[in-house]
Amino acid sequence: MKPEVMIDIETLGLPENLPGNAVIAVVEIAAIKFDGNGILDQLHMFPSEGNGSIDENTVAWWIKQCRIPAWVDARDRGLDKPIVDCLSSLSEFCQGAESIWTRKPFDLDVLKNQYLIRQMYQPWSHKTRRDLYTLAEEVGAPKLHNENPHDAMPDCAVQVNQLIECRKILRGAA
Repeated sequence: MKPEVMIDIETLGLPENLPGNAVIAVVEIAAIKFDGNGILDQLHMFPSEGNGSIDENTVAWWIKQCRIPAWVDARDRGLDKPIVDCLSSLSEFCQGAESIWTRKPFDLDVLKNQYLIRQMYQPWSHKTRRDLYTLAEEVGAPKLHNENPHDAMPDCAVQVNQLIECRKILRGAA
């Protein structure tokens, strides 16, 4: 069985608050490679500023959060890197994956636009992208929660666990 990849991102915008052709600024990318036995590898990156459009409503929302987001801390410590480097690393990380999962299509749509404007290889196709939200809703899986929501790596890990739970439900129903 080929490994799969779960991706979660954090952004500074939402499509409904920006012009239709806007490329949304990405501030954090997390990816977990996994198989039926568990987690195989992790990738956690913090793209530098200036990689897309910023929505002031989303920025205001981030400011109201009770804690400093992981991406702000990472930038303060100089751990951010150019978006081109992040996208290249993500493409390499996803090589050989059977499927690419996200909680909702939003994450892959935002990343797709980032790849497109830079004319870079996008590491998934319409045949390999998967949506956890729809699957979990269809099988009636309980929503698992992260103690620090909107922190991409913990969110990504919770999503892998939720996918495992969905598959257990499906196996039990078969």
